[in-house]
Amino acid sequence: MIEVELVEEMPKDAVLSDYAVSEFDRVADAKTKLEYLIKNSRTWVISYFGEPMMMIGLYRLSMVGYGTRVWMISFEGFQFEYRRLMKYLRRGLRRLLCVCQHLSMAVCLDNRTNVRFAEHLGFTRTGKPFLENELRFQYFEMRSLYGRA
Repeated sequence: MIEVELVEEMPKDAVLSDYAVSEFDRVADAKTKLEYLIKNSRTWVISYFGEPMMMIGLYRLSMVGYGTRVWMISFEGFQFEYRRLMKYLRRGLRRLLCVCQHLSMAVCLDNRTNVRFAEHLGFTRTGKPFLENELRFQYFEMRSLYGRA
């Protein structure tokens, strides 16, 4: 059974996936940045039968502006249950789009799996790639066609 819990810190028993660990190793002060993200956004942990699979956060790009940024971190068990979780995430993001109307995420282009992940969830590329900490990123977005539900 998939459960979603609003949290204010990373679960103690969660082990980052191999990819998340490699991404943390490439980014300076990754733990500090993650703590900042968790503290300054609405953050949920998605669990499957009590085991944390993924952490997802949302933060507004500005108080009066338009759009919400999405960030995600996968935990160790995600790779084994990704099919169920991807269907769940896709449905959840579509429902969230009814409220937020515009979602965006920055995707690291160094790994094709990241791009496929974002596209499978329904995000499309926007703008030009940019460099941050010597890594190539590009924004992906998802927009509501109908406005507020």
